[in-house]
Amino acid sequence: LKAGKLHVAQLRHVLRYTDRLSEALALTDRLKELDPRGQLNAVREIQRALSERGAPLPQGFGAEAVAKALADKGLQAEAVKLVRELKLSSAYDAVAGLLRTPPGQDEPKVSAVDALAALDGRRACADLPGVIADDKERPAVRLRAINALASINSAESRTALIDRLKVASASSSVAIASGLAASKEGTDALLKAVEEGKASRRLLLDTAVKAKVDNAGGRDRRHALVEGLPPEDDRIKQLIDARRAGYAKAAGDVERGRAVFTKTCAGCHKVAGLGQKIGPELDGVGIRGLDRLLEDTLDPNRSVDAAFRASLIKTKDGRVISGLVLREEGAVLVIQEAADKETRIPLADIEARQLSQLSPMPANVIDPLPEAEFYDLVKFLLEQKPK
Repeated sequence: LKAGKLHVAQLRHVLRYTDRLSEALALTDRLKELDPRGQLNAVREIQRALSERGAPLPQGFGAEAVAKALADKGLQAEAVKLVRELKLSSAYDAVAGLLRTPPGQDEPKVSAVDALAALDGRRACADLPGVIADDKERPAVRLRAINALASINSAESRTALIDRLKVASASSSVAIASGLAASKEGTDALLKAVEEGKASRRLLLDTAVKAKVDNAGGRDRRHALVEGLPPEDDRIKQLIDARRAGYAKAAGDVERGRAVFTKTCAGCHKVAGLGQKIGPELDGVGIRGLDRLLEDTLDPNRSVDAAFRASLIKTKDGRVISGLVLREEGAVLVIQEAADKETRIPLADIEARQLSQLSPMPANVIDPLPEAEFYDLVKFLLEQKPK
């Protein structure tokens, strides 16, 4: 490594296991030999190697490589994800500037939303509500901002979310309620808002919200608030019935559906060699038929495979993270929060860890899809028959 070409994979291995750490770290000065993308990848690998052995990063490590990448539109999204992993608080303003990216350019903006919450929760509580409130913003970005704000789990973030509940759409309201209910403090704030008439009682009938509220000790208060309301199953049934009727009239397209799957589902599911094997594989899923596919996509908590249940992780600094636990790598827990959001948490930072009865697939994952794209997706999935 000292004499020849810098091989990042070899350097990561050395940093992970060597007893000559200071000597190995000196080799990181050679990152300037790499192009900007190579520098970015090298910084990520070095950071992961050190975190897996429980060692801290050198002060300011990676800042120069990240700054260069943030100025390159082709590297912005990857750079922001790395800012989040490195917790480079000095990059907060540069990342916040990406929130002004024009609608439709989602990847850098989604990465920025996640990073801001991790970098500085207090400042993010001031910046993210504007994303949620922007009617011109795509639903996927707004929902991601809701989840990021909820993960901060501070008095400021809870106040910001409760304020949005007063004017939010139905799908956004469910996302806000589900995010709040992931912690005891958030559950108390949600129930108080419902008791004061600032939020709909029907939110407490949503399957995910109900389970989280009860788990956080709010079962009795929730029961008192929903007494006399029609079951939430009726709403889900009406939605499934409406989509069944809509599909019968729609001219779904398999190739368009493949593109929707790639964009929306392939980050966690794999079918016909396409996508990632994080959630259940979907080869042959078409044999389930239309009714079961509608249930699986519109009500994912109805039938949850025990091997794919979500976990709730509470960190010592108060953050709440929900997702599918993938593995442990040395001193790090790796969890999949969303299709494109793999989070690495030092085991030493975890205060509590609990297996949920819920699916890691968000109940509102389909909400951002235009109805026509949903029908294309269903058409594509129905075509996946056993060979």
